[in-house]
Amino acid sequence: MLRYWLDLGKKMLIRDWVSLWVLVLLFLPETKALTLEELDQVFSVPTWKHSSYQLKKVVWAVRRYIFRQNVEPMAPFWQGKHTISNPN
Repeated sequence: MLRYWLDLGKKMLIRDWVSLWVLVLLFLPETKALTLEELDQVFSVPTWKHSSYQLKKVVWAVRRYIFRQNVEPMAPFWQGKHTISNPN
């Protein structure tokens, strides 16, 4: 019986970590080394645009690093100096 509970705990821990990484990936934009003005612009972009870009980036990374396909690099979502690329 104890083994059942330990296995269940491991499964729940893995599920929780995967859920956490998905949420971070989709809803938290990268803000490292940005000025306050740039941060203001980053957070003025709707969350759905950021999430859409991140999902496309995951698909790109899987194609590039797992399937070893020769794909073109993605345009960065944040290009600096008051410009945010259009992910669509």
